[in-house]
Formats: sequence, C-alpha cells, structure tokens
Amino acid sequence: TEEQVKKYMEVSMALNVDWKEVVAFDMARYDNDLTGKDPHDAISYFLDIQYEEYTEKEVCEAGPNGPCEKKKKEMQKTKSESYSGPDVKKILGDT
Repeated sequence: TEEQVKKYMEVSMALNVDWKEVVAFDMARYDNDLTGKDPHDAISYFLDIQYEEYTEKEVCEAGPNGPCEKKKKEMQKTKSESYSGPDVKKILGDT
C-alpha cells in the first residue's frame, strides 16, 4: 500500500539508504506484499557497522639519556569488529 511504501521511505531516508532499493529488496523477499512488513528489518541488510575499542597505555619514549627517558600516553586499539547484513539486525535487535 501507499502507506507502507511511505514508511519504507521515511526509515530509509533517515538512515541515508536508497528507499527504492529497500522496497525492491522486500518486494522480492515477500512476493510483492509489504503488508505488515518492517522496513527496519530490510534496512539491516544495507548497513555496515564497524566497532572499535581503545585503551590508554603509557609507553616509553627514547631520548638522548636512555631508552625510557620520557613517558607518553597512547590510545591502543584493543578490539575491532565489523558487522553487515543480518548480523546488524542481531546486534541492534528490534527497533
């Protein structure tokens, strides 16, 4: 219905995804029937999520007077994950 397509348009545009692609995707999945379908579910197939965690670590900096003359703090990546498609839906859960 027109109301359902408007819902797909709103959700898609809010997430900067081409609404026509999302509608076409679900039309193919659901045999041209969008009745009661959730556009958020379809959108999850179009998103990529990258997640990184960092910790602050003190490291030595060499100088003319020795190998650890000066200490400085650096951010070091401790975790890096990437999700796309159906895995995004698992992370975000129901919206």
